[in-house]
Amino acid sequence: MANAIIPMEARAVKGKAIYENGAQITRIDGYTYYVNSQNGHGIYDVILGELGWLCSCADHIYRGVKCKHIWAVEFSQLIRKEIAKKITIKSLHSITCIICHSLKIVKHGISHNKNGDIQRFSCKDCGKRFSSNIGFEGMKGTPQIITSALQLFRELA
Repeated sequence: MANAIIPMEARAVKGKAIYENGAQITRIDGYTYYVNSQNGHGIYDVILGELGWLCSCADHIYRGVKCKHIWAVEFSQLIRKEIAKKITIKSLHSITCIICHSLKIVKHGISHNKNGDIQRFSCKDCGKRFSSNIGFEGMKGTPQIITSALQLFRELA
């Protein structure tokens, strides 16, 4: 028997449309979301409780069904989890040569500029000199302040 395609429930289809529309879902924290109505006349609270997801829309309150707003939040969480699996952060401790990718590097002085001091390195294999780029060059804040601000922004988004 061939694999049958199971049609999505109508509310799931509408929930997916809400998610795909863009800025319709606002994540407050891991348990609370605001979802704009499709007609633009309201905002619904979707909250994760002890019994599962709860929504402030009439469909969920009076019918007790999984509404399109809950479906939209679940699609949002599913995509968030898939993206988190794909993101990998390279360790800053293993600096390699930017030319030959050798691990045989030594410190070779400090470069002074208006943004601060930058450590210079020299590769023992190819002889090239380079500085390590951690991505915060030219920024006015410290890497700790910048990453903390980005983490807070991500929590609110």
